[in-house]
Amino acid sequence: MSAYDDASSSSRFGVIFARFISFQIMVMALDALVTWLLVSKAGIPILLGKTIGTLSAAAFAVVYLRQVSVFANNSRFIAVSITLISLLVNYGMFTLLVLRNPILQWPLACGAATTAALLLSGIGYWRVHRFTP
Repeated sequence: MSAYDDASSSSRFGVIFARFISFQIMVMALDALVTWLLVSKAGIPILLGKTIGTLSAAAFAVVYLRQVSVFANNSRFIAVSITLISLLVNYGMFTLLVLRNPILQWPLACGAATTAALLLSGIGYWRVHRFTP
């Protein structure tokens, strides 16, 4: 294996990783947008709005990642798994922040939970590909 193969593999992973992170940002933004629309415009309670937002983002992620051209077969399963886990972490952190600290406004809790979930998904995807042959 030459140095060229290592550089090519590294740059290919960089492109795939950037695509994965941009997909994660898109899913989390969809979750936040649906939550904001339901809570602010429709007057739905915060936790119900967040639940519906998370479920709609999860449905979008699964349907989008089922397309053949998005990721390879192995990467598609990994991307769906990590996306669903990060959405669950996002929902759990949001719920804990809102319930444990009622003074905290929900957009700040949503931002903190989204940031933590994005960090988790990025580290998780990097670790999976680092230890996969």
